[in-house]
Amino acid sequence: MRYLISEVNEPLTYASSGMLIHSDQFLHPRRCIDTYVLLLIQKGTLCITMDDQEYEVGPNQFLLLLPGRLHFGTTPSKGMLSYYWMHFSMNRSRTRLCDSCTLTETQYSLPVFGDLGKDLRASLIFQSLLDMTRRSHYQIDWRCHYLSSYLLLEISHEAAGQYSSFQLQLPEPVTRIHDFIQANYSGPFSSRTIAEHFGYHPVYLERYYRKYTGTSITSAIHEARIEASKNLFLNADSVLSLEEIAAACGFSDVKYYMRIFKKRTGMTPTQYKRSLSQRKINTQ
Repeated sequence: MRYLISEVNEPLTYASSGMLIHSDQFLHPRRCIDTYVLLLIQKGTLCITMDDQEYEVGPNQFLLLLPGRLHFGTTPSKGMLSYYWMHFSMNRSRTRLCDSCTLTETQYSLPVFGDLGKDLRASLIFQSLLDMTRRSHYQIDWRCHYLSSYLLLEISHEAAGQYSSFQLQLPEPVTRIHDFIQANYSGPFSSRTIAEHFGYHPVYLERYYRKYTGTSITSAIHEARIEASKNLFLNADSVLSLEEIAAACGFSDVKYYMRIFKKRTGMTPTQYKRSLSQRKINTQ
């Protein structure tokens, strides 16, 4: 596996981004360009070759196309294909390709090809990038450079399994609570329910959890449920109502769900959904 390594003391240079949606038989054009191209697949499979190596990039996977390297589609897609794309460049004097790496806080460590985290954080950041560029009428400014840099850092961490490593550093009771919340967020439970499930006094467990995470168990439950609902909004084929989304993510009261959603994101669910639909799209 090859990795793109670069220092993070300056942002990358954003060029453009968008989303390609194609109904069937899409074949990536044959070309060699002078920028990096990041591809995040949402639906379908993209078959593409670079440096004589063929990649089959499926949902929730990414591929980094390198500058000055010939790449081309090898097999037409079958059925619906959609993916995010971003063109960018980096300071080449501080950038190198390696066959292995150790992730540090001072560098991008991006595999050429890999899997994304199941929580879809990278896709959400990409959505924010597309929305921001649309609102600025596709004029490039420093926000584009820094948000796209954040996107690469997020993918670097997801690909390296940093979230798993982080959890391994936490005490076992805390990781067990995390696992319980992620597995049961759609069900009717509270911090008191969790304490009873694991045999702790609610006040003691709350203090213990806050000591190691800096937040409350209730806040962690809300975060898991709101992130799950945001993921449902990402599904372009979803026709669920707000009431159905709230219920699917563990909220019995849609008004309470809307209040928590706005508190954590700064916008209502409807505003968030609208922001996802206002994006730059390629249809062919």
